[in-house]
Amino acid sequence: IFNQRTGASVASWDALLQTSLPDSVTLEAFESINIANYQQMVEHYFSTIRQMFDRYLPEVLYLGCRFHAGFTHEHNFSIAAKYVDVLSINIYTDAVSNYRYPREFDQIDLPYIVSEFHFGALDRGMFGTGLNFAADQRNRGERYRIYMDSVLEDPKCLGAHWFMMADEATAGFNGNESYNSGFLSVADQPYYEFLEQVIAYNN
Repeated sequence: IFNQRTGASVASWDALLQTSLPDSVTLEAFESINIANYQQMVEHYFSTIRQMFDRYLPEVLYLGCRFHAGFTHEHNFSIAAKYVDVLSINIYTDAVSNYRYPREFDQIDLPYIVSEFHFGALDRGMFGTGLNFAADQRNRGERYRIYMDSVLEDPKCLGAHWFMMADEATAGFNGNESYNSGFLSVADQPYYEFLEQVIAYNN
């Protein structure tokens, strides 16, 4: 079947592993098979965990996994929605109202939680702002308030989780990330201009 679909001529799977396929060989014929296999894998993943929750944790909400807003989930979202109680999504935008990706999100009648967001600045401390830029520590607080206002305005959103307590390591983390993404510096010093607004908002 592999040879028929691709135009290759290999005698076995072992031979395929040791063969460099010519440019004329195309794997496009396997796209539908790959999608079907992927969907089956995602279905198995979420349905298995759902079964375990129902059996051992029947009173606990199944929040699924954290989907990242920057990746395609054209298959994941619709399948996960059949099994989870709440969708969990990292939403790195100015406001949750700006999140409209993937297309299926608006059609899914489930609550969601923002599992990760932050705003960073370069006025002190770190060498990177992270995934959302702010002008300075005061502006981090302003952007936090705008973001949280959008959370409260969306009836489907259950809440939002700030990324991390302290900044990422100065020497770098996860591919040299060094982000001003915390409430505290790497020396455990509060960003007061930022925190004044966060604390006031949450009182």
